[in-house]
Amino acid sequence: MARIIKVPTHRWLKTNRARRIGTVIIALIILALIAVASYAGYAYVQAEQARKARDAQQAIETAYKQRYQEAIDVNKVAAVAQTKAAKGDIAGATQDMLAAVNNPATTKDARIMLYELLAYTLLNSSKYDDAATYAAKAEDLAKDRKSAKVLGDIALQKGDKPLAAKWYQTAIDRFSANEKSQMPELYTEYMQALAEAKK
Repeated sequence: MARIIKVPTHRWLKTNRARRIGTVIIALIILALIAVASYAGYAYVQAEQARKARDAQQAIETAYKQRYQEAIDVNKVAAVAQTKAAKGDIAGATQDMLAAVNNPATTKDARIMLYELLAYTLLNSSKYDDAATYAAKAEDLAKDRKSAKVLGDIALQKGDKPLAAKWYQTAIDRFSANEKSQMPELYTEYMQALAEAKK
């Protein structure tokens, strides 16, 4: 007779149950690791977005400080030049402003301001052609309402009302809707200049 080996069923059940419990524990550990990794990835993305926002804010602040300092520096140069011009030293005033314009450290915005100020200095000294030359350089760089206004003022002083009206209209057209509402006095000044040129 063949010998029948009896395997106790309770041992088999215990082993199978242990395997199932082990599998469940491993699955739970894997899920926990996935959750931790997901949270770490989310935290990294959040930290990266915060860093980018902080860097952008710092760039804006730096640019603002730089533009503010440029305006101060330009005004200092202009004040010295205008003092010279008031004393009749137009050549010295022009030379000072052009030295600042040609300085490699001078930014585009500062160059534009200096050209516009130089044009007004020369306009106030009745040097219309020289004033127009530097106003045109500002216009070439900027194409903004201020450079067009300078060219309009020069044309008006020279007696060329149609050209003045053209430049004043160009300056007015360069006002955005926001600028018109935020700076009504300036917009009105430009409109009055245009009306004067059309008389």
